[in-house]
Amino acid sequence: NDLKRKVTELNGVKEDTDSKIKTELQPRKKLKTEVQIWLENVERINGEVQKFNEQIGESITLTRGFHADDVLKRTREVEELIQQGKFQEGLVVDHPQWIGQVLSTTRMLFETLSRKSRLVMILDDIWEEVSLEKVGIPEPSTGSKLVLTTRSFDVCRKMSCRAIKVKPLVEKESWKLFSEKVGRDILNIPGVEPIAKKIAKRCAGLPLGVITVASCMKGIDDLSEW
Repeated sequence: NDLKRKVTELNGVKEDTDSKIKTELQPRKKLKTEVQIWLENVERINGEVQKFNEQIGESITLTRGFHADDVLKRTREVEELIQQGKFQEGLVVDHPQWIGQVLSTTRMLFETLSRKSRLVMILDDIWEEVSLEKVGIPEPSTGSKLVLTTRSFDVCRKMSCRAIKVKPLVEKESWKLFSEKVGRDILNIPGVEPIAKKIAKRCAGLPLGVITVASCMKGIDDLSEW
């Protein structure tokens, strides 16, 4: 019947709203009062319709008496809820307790990452032990991974990481990476390529060193500095 069709449409709107809430309801935000009331009304009307159907049976044709009036009343209420559920101006507002307050980067970061059920966090080029708590990174849990790159096995040990040694690049691979980062526009300048090859060789096949030095070389006009 028409009521059943409208209720199905309403629940479709609610599913869309639930998805938007997951996106918009970030730290320091809260649902608008009208959104909360709307969600409660949707739950209420679903319960009433289910109970109503159980009482009279879906197969009965409702054409007279209080049943017909009840169906019409609920149908109109469902239609109103469908219209109210558009929320074109958003679903959330700033939470009053945070208005005017500035949170530390560490705490903004911690709250955001804590809401993620699956994530991969990469800390690049670490030279000493890092306190995850002080930085604002939650301890890795099921579904999340923390990856760090370092030249020090001592750092791996102190941070209780499983060390995976990356072998240095062979000279041919090192030059290929170096030349890609510098670019042919630079290497085609007369006399530049021999200098670049010597510089690349001094990076000892370390990918990070190759990339860093190549990037620096790319931005220098006078290569006599090298």
